[in-house]
Amino acid sequence: IVGGTSWSGEIVQAIEGCAAVLLLCSAASVTSRNVRQEVQLAWETERPIVPLMLEPVQIAESIRYALVGRQWLELHGRPEEGWL
Repeated sequence: IVGGTSWSGEIVQAIEGCAAVLLLCSAASVTSRNVRQEVQLAWETERPIVPLMLEPVQIAESIRYALVGRQWLELHGRPEEGWL
């Protein structure tokens, strides 16, 4: 991709073509407008979403519905070698 161009088309293709979306949940990610849009697209295209909690966070209301009933994997507080 040429510098300064939009990644949006590539992101849409990646989400629509993937087997599952791993959502790395941190304070920065769950408040990111881009991440919220990606979660919504995954939900709309019926892609499985697997949230990985990297730290305790409050999930943004705009994506909470898409994440209801998902299996959460809480990784915070565990040594990396235990879950990598």
